[in-house]
Amino acid sequence: MRVTNAVQRKKRKHNILSIVKGHRNRANNCVDIATGRSKRTLQAITYGRKNKRRDSRSLLIQRVNALCRQYGLVYSRSINPLKLYLEKKYNHRYHINDIVFMNEHSDIIKNALSDLSQNIVV
Repeated sequence: MRVTNAVQRKKRKHNILSIVKGHRNRANNCVDIATGRSKRTLQAITYGRKNKRRDSRSLLIQRVNALCRQYGLVYSRSINPLKLYLEKKYNHRYHINDIVFMNEHSDIIKNALSDLSQNIVV
């Protein structure tokens, strides 16, 4: 009896074609073309995740800077006391885009900033 690789080949083909579902022309049904397109698609997904993290960090810096300006502080001087809190609450949970989450924790940040502004003599 002759042994073939048909089952694994069909499974591989199905996986590649499921990644490129929705692409135009032969990219969604021709395995040779779909293979290259699927690699590019997976790369784009990775770039998207990294850009999302970059944007969320940038948004966090902007929001903290705005809170600091309300108390007459400079972001670069006031971030060190807040860094520990921000790393615990924001960076590991990535709730920066959630406005409700930011509003809930802005009171704690404001308290820390007010304590900081009282300790700094300008």
